[in-house]
Amino acid sequence: IAIDEQKEVIGIGRLHFNNNKEGQIRYMAVSNKIQRKGLGTKIVFELETIARKKGFQEIVLNARENAISFYLSIGYKETGPFKSDTGIPHITMRKNLLD
Repeated sequence: IAIDEQKEVIGIGRLHFNNNKEGQIRYMAVSNKIQRKGLGTKIVFELETIARKKGFQEIVLNARENAISFYLSIGYKETGPFKSDTGIPHITMRKNLLD
């Protein structure tokens, strides 16, 4: 969780342990008012660091269509569609942590 000076939540991300080789980023979000300022990248990189320390080889996530370019820019690759129970279109993306 990232908070600002007023103690308001401005960013969040969660690392889920799918198995002993794969982690999954879930519930990733950055406040609209500060998007494109690097906070999302910092959150993802911190989650990747934790995953590497746990010995994970790969990270998977399901990105909303409006976040695909963000994840592509930090090394994730599209691997296929994901049917969300929210009805919001998503794409499954992966990143090899051993590269």
